[in-house]
Amino acid sequence: MITLNGEKLEVIDFHRHMGPSTPTYGASEVLKDIDAVGIDRTVGFPTASPTSDYSERNNFISQEMKKSSDRIIGFCRVNPWLGGEKCAKEVARSVKELGLKGLKLSPLFEFFYPNAPEMYSIYETARKNKIPILFHSGMNPNSAPALIADAAMEFPEVTFIIAHIGTQVWAEDAIAMAKRVDNLCVDTSSAIDYNIKKAIKTIGAERVLFGTDSPFSSAGLELAKVTEYLKLPTDQLRLILAENAKRIVGIK
Repeated sequence: MITLNGEKLEVIDFHRHMGPSTPTYGASEVLKDIDAVGIDRTVGFPTASPTSDYSERNNFISQEMKKSSDRIIGFCRVNPWLGGEKCAKEVARSVKELGLKGLKLSPLFEFFYPNAPEMYSIYETARKNKIPILFHSGMNPNSAPALIADAAMEFPEVTFIIAHIGTQVWAEDAIAMAKRVDNLCVDTSSAIDYNIKKAIKTIGAERVLFGTDSPFSSAGLELAKVTEYLKLPTDQLRLILAENAKRIVGIK
């Protein structure tokens, strides 16, 4: 926890890469990292491996989650190029057998279109299992916020999260899409403070989630950006830092 204005606030990082592509970055490294800056829990998911089916990496996340005393909230990952039905089965396995709590997708590395009909079986599996989907957004046309929003409108019961608020070039689009689509949220990882503040003003603090993009970004800097630079009221910070994450993932 962190202390601000005399109040203790829980902190959940909603965006952290783990596993073999970040050498030895497992539970022990993650816990050391988050303890150093006052983060209580973190969402962890496999780093990019576009040539794999992610099954072994999902196993790794589950294993490390169990080592962490519930401080790592594991998300699975799939490769849509292997087919929607196969990916849907891996999502179901990850939730039911591995205990993972959400799904991370990256149109940047797997180069798929979020609104392609071939993706619908994956989203339907997320709906049935009541898990959120975190999308990378930014850096390539496939990850444009409008494409994620189009998919989200087809599955209103699923929470879709646009990471990085669409990255700088698409931040305006990400915020505009989230204003139109009620089941769209954004995370703050690697986003600039102006865009975070605009997102809060436009769509409300209830749909903004704190994230760090660790270990590729500094967890301490990402936390300070939200808790110190933005000068937000405590009620908004409480939502952004932890309460929204707990509601969306379905944890206490």
